[in-house]
Amino acid sequence: MTPAEERKKRTEDFLTRNGIQPSATLPPLDYPESCLRSPEETVIRAVTGFIVSRSAMLAATGTNENESRTYLAELDRLNLTEYLTPDEKRLRQELMSGAVSPRFLTDMAWRVEMCMPLFWALGIITGDLSFPSDMTDAPEVPAAIAEAQSIDDIRARVKMHSFSRIMENADQCCRMDWACTEAAVLGMPSPSDLDRDTLIEQHKGFNWLLHAHGSEEWDKAAAYS
Repeated sequence: MTPAEERKKRTEDFLTRNGIQPSATLPPLDYPESCLRSPEETVIRAVTGFIVSRSAMLAATGTNENESRTYLAELDRLNLTEYLTPDEKRLRQELMSGAVSPRFLTDMAWRVEMCMPLFWALGIITGDLSFPSDMTDAPEVPAAIAEAQSIDDIRARVKMHSFSRIMENADQCCRMDWACTEAAVLGMPSPSDLDRDTLIEQHKGFNWLLHAHGSEEWDKAAAYS
């Protein structure tokens, strides 16, 4: 078997052990290591995306608007405003003016999960990503941002995982996402309490990290295999 086929087999065994039926049609995932984003690019995108999406989350959950705006100001403190995507610029403007669309706010808040595979790949989230039965609880992330005097302080914490380990986790995320999708098509609940929304966003994050399926732009990253 090829390394990609062996990885597929390990993931399918993992899913089976957790009561999840693997997709019978999803092929092996196989990307060259040259597809992987650099640590420098990944740090900028992870931190910028997290600050914006967490600000949206604070606003969406009814937290004091000043708290949301205060957290958004971390972009200026860390000199990250030039790295905002078009969607992130729009949200920042709407949050500052107090005229944000509820649907857009919710969509942007969910992007916090897109950032989690990046922080994990960088080694800022210690251990493995939690089993995706709920939104990810990763206190290391806001702590790293709060403690940083500059983005270089966060770069100094990076211990990038190997490409093979990143591919292993990307493969698991992809196949769990597909299991949820196939269950939804059949009108069934997601297996083993998997949270489909969390998986969709994490799948987008892995695809961006690997330049998969043309995921050049963060705003347009999609959860395809």
